[in-house]
Amino acid sequence: MVSKEVLAVLGVVFLLAPVVFVSGCVGGGDLFSIFSSFGNQQVEVAPPDVLVVQNAQVIPNSPITADSPFTLTFQVVNIGETEQGAKEARNVNIFVYDWGKCHPQGTIDPDGKFYSGSPVKIYPGGGAELAQFKFKAPTNEELGYMAGKCTIRYAVLYQYDAYTTSDVVVISNERLEQVSKSGETLEINPVQTQSRGPLKISVDFEVNQPVSEGSVIPAIIKVRDEGSGMYEKVNAGDLEVDFSGMELIGGECNPSRASEMPLIKKETPPIRCDLRVNSVEDIKTFNVKANILDYWYPLYGEMDVKVNPTYEA
Repeated sequence: MVSKEVLAVLGVVFLLAPVVFVSGCVGGGDLFSIFSSFGNQQVEVAPPDVLVVQNAQVIPNSPITADSPFTLTFQVVNIGETEQGAKEARNVNIFVYDWGKCHPQGTIDPDGKFYSGSPVKIYPGGGAELAQFKFKAPTNEELGYMAGKCTIRYAVLYQYDAYTTSDVVVISNERLEQVSKSGETLEINPVQTQSRGPLKISVDFEVNQPVSEGSVIPAIIKVRDEGSGMYEKVNAGDLEVDFSGMELIGGECNPSRASEMPLIKKETPPIRCDLRVNSVEDIKTFNVKANILDYWYPLYGEMDVKVNPTYEA
C-alpha cells in the first residue's frame, strides 16, 4: 500500500508562458556566416510511455446479474526496450479507488483504496503484472429493480527517473578571430538528450552557439509531463542540476530548487540560469546535466460494468 504522501501525487496543475531570450552580437565576425550549424542544438527525446494498461475486461462479460460476483482484470505492461535505455518501473501500485454501487470483495485500506497486491517491479521488454479485483454486483434493492451500472475507476502508480544532458559549445576569442579572418567554416554539433519516461526536462540555451568565452549563457530549464497520466508538481529539491564547471552568475536558478514547482497544462514555469565560461582553449563542449530521481507517476483508467436486476416469476 502507498502512503498518504505518495497518493498526494494525484492532482491538477499551473502554467506560465515560456520566456525567450536572444543573445547579442559577437564582435570580430558574424557567427551566422562562420558556423554551418548556426548554433542549432539537436534535441533527442526518448518515448514518454513506460507502463500501459492492456486487455481490461470484466469476467463474466457485462451485463452482470444483480448480487452476483465478477472480476475486473487487466495487465500492466512495461513497453520500454532495454536496448534503448529503458529501465524497470519501481514500486508499482495497482488499486481501485471508486466502484460506485458495486461491492469490493477484499480488504479496503484506511484511505479507501482497494489494492490488487503488494508493490512490484515491472521490467522493460514486455514485463507485465496481472491485476485482478473481485467485486459483487449491487442487489435488486440497491438498483431499485432497474438496470444500472457501476463505474469502476482504477489507478497505477509507479516510480521512475528523468535524465537530461544538454551541450553548449564555447569558443575562445582568439580562435573566433582566426576563423573570422580565414573564412573557415567549422562544424559544431551540440546535442540535448532527454531520457525515456513521462517526465521530460528541457535545458535550452537561448544563445547562438558556439558562445564566445566570457559571454552570458542563458539556460532555460523546464519540466514537461508528456505521459498519458497527470503529474501535479515537482517537489522541492527533486530537480538536480549540474553545470559541469561553468560559473552560475545570475538568473532565478537554484540547483537544489528550494521550492516546489507546480505544473499547469503539463509544464512548469521556465527557470532561467545565467552561466559563463571565462576562458577556454580553442573550442570546448560543456554539459549541463539535470535529473529528477524516483518521481511518482500515476496512470488512470475506468470501466463501466452494466448490471441487470433479477426478476421473480
